[in-house]
Amino acid sequence: MDDQSKSQSASSAVPNQTHPPSPGRGERERLVHKLQAQAVQRPDPLHANLGVLTGDVLAVTYCLGECLKTRLPNLDANGSPSEAFFREADLYLRCVRQTDRLMHMEQQREPVKE
Repeated sequence: MDDQSKSQSASSAVPNQTHPPSPGRGERERLVHKLQAQAVQRPDPLHANLGVLTGDVLAVTYCLGECLKTRLPNLDANGSPSEAFFREADLYLRCVRQTDRLMHMEQQREPVKE
């Protein structure tokens, strides 16, 4: 059996899996607003502001991700993504990392429930 036949038989052995669609812009905005609404209910002002800020960074991250998806198929004359794409991708990943940091900070500030 040649490599192509092996690849085809291996891929046909895996059943077609359907994944739910990722949330759209409206759903993501709703989730960010829900996160921020819950955050402002916290008695500790620092913890409340941290939650609101986390929502703001998430909103920016979602927007950057959408922009990247539209630019992905755009290649330069050499068939490579443009330099601007790489800068935007780097900014997106920085926002993702910052969101992760903020979420960890929030979890550390959560009161222990007994």
